[in-house]
Amino acid sequence: MSQKLGRSFDDLPRRTTAPGSEFVNKFEIVKRDFGYPSAHRTHELPLNMTLARPDPVYFNEDERLVMILHDDLGFLFDPVVDKVLALVRQQIADANKEARRDAINRIVLVGGFGDSEYLRSAFRKEFGTDGKTAVTIPNNAQAAIVQGATLRGLEGLQAGSRPWCRHYGFQWALPFRKGIDNERDPYVDEFDNKKYCSGHMKWMVTKGQKSQKDFAYEVELSQTYSRRRQTTSGGGQDLDYTVSLYSCDRAETPGRVEHRGLTLIPKLSCVLD
Repeated sequence: MSQKLGRSFDDLPRRTTAPGSEFVNKFEIVKRDFGYPSAHRTHELPLNMTLARPDPVYFNEDERLVMILHDDLGFLFDPVVDKVLALVRQQIADANKEARRDAINRIVLVGGFGDSEYLRSAFRKEFGTDGKTAVTIPNNAQAAIVQGATLRGLEGLQAGSRPWCRHYGFQWALPFRKGIDNERDPYVDEFDNKKYCSGHMKWMVTKGQKSQKDFAYEVELSQTYSRRRQTTSGGGQDLDYTVSLYSCDRAETPGRVEHRGLTLIPKLSCVLD
């Protein structure tokens, strides 16, 4: 909306375009119906606003209606749908590799997004035409998540172990290896005056590894603390620091933090005693 309507839209009161407003409620109806065959290539949303130079393609000034083109809705959906398809393709490939055969023959599409006909059509086109994989959409796809969680709770305690769906780890420094490590990464530790290389990944758990419910991972780390460093408060170096955690969906664990397959997750705060 900002791209099509500019500051006139951005400056509207928040209550006019916030969740629960008439504008967003109407958009939800359009969004959920997107993907079904329709003769309408333009969708109208009521919005009382004034434009200096309204473009009739995107705003009906007389009726106070925002016009959303069919192609613009596809522009909103496509990046999300492409990401979902890529994730499922990777999961199928991992399952087939572990089983050493074509192990997946059915995809059950559930959850709130499972009600989207646009997503359903993309799944049928991607996976349902090869004759190997059936795409199933149960009735009340969104409620299936709640029903499954309820049944799981009624069954009692979960299984003793479960596999990790991703790799999880953090980056740390290792002694520098001449001729192997990149010369842009090393630094000299002021405590032992040894040369180290930063950016190596330390994986705590790997994808597919099974762990018990009370699983814990311990690793010995060191952090150099110098009283010579001064903080803004005038004291010594702050004893608080953070460790960045990463996840990865790839079959193999990357060795370096700059690998494109890594995803940064919330940082872990630490305090030196």
